[in-house]
Amino acid sequence: LDNIAQMEALRQLCKEYELCNILNMDETGLNWKRTPDRTLATQSHSGTKKSKDRITIALTSNADGSEKFLAWVIGKSENPRCFSKIKRKNLRIMYRFNNTKWMTGLICEEYLRWLNNKMQGEGRKVLLLMDNFSGHELAVQLVGGLQGLLHVRIAWLPRNTTSAWQPMDQGIIASFKLQYR
Repeated sequence: LDNIAQMEALRQLCKEYELCNILNMDETGLNWKRTPDRTLATQSHSGTKKSKDRITIALTSNADGSEKFLAWVIGKSENPRCFSKIKRKNLRIMYRFNNTKWMTGLICEEYLRWLNNKMQGEGRKVLLLMDNFSGHELAVQLVGGLQGLLHVRIAWLPRNTTSAWQPMDQGIIASFKLQYR
């Protein structure tokens, strides 16, 4: 199937679910130490390099925007110093770590199991739209394929179309980053 036909099939699948039960998850890198490009300062401050320290954040929301799930934050350290005197449960995030600070198949598998358990507890069945990133595909294999989750049905967006058709890329991630900065 070509991308247009795949997208039409995905639209038909979405019609089987209420908007509140159609979810989308996507990751983005966040350069958390980067200073603003523009300021209200009257004098210029030159000679500094832009920081490249980054983390990955996985955001999930439903189609009608009524529910935003906990952000999954992936950093490098198992116990970052900034968390030393803080209870992580109070942060309203799920923190995971690895050396690359990227979403991996194992972290995504944990995410899928977490989401399935959450939906089971709420008595809901949801459709989760994801792109075909290799870590996502591996995670689905690790949970037992597309039938491995009883409360989460996974549907793949067509290949090489995420910038055009990924709901999180249609302004949600950009809005998050603007609010952060």
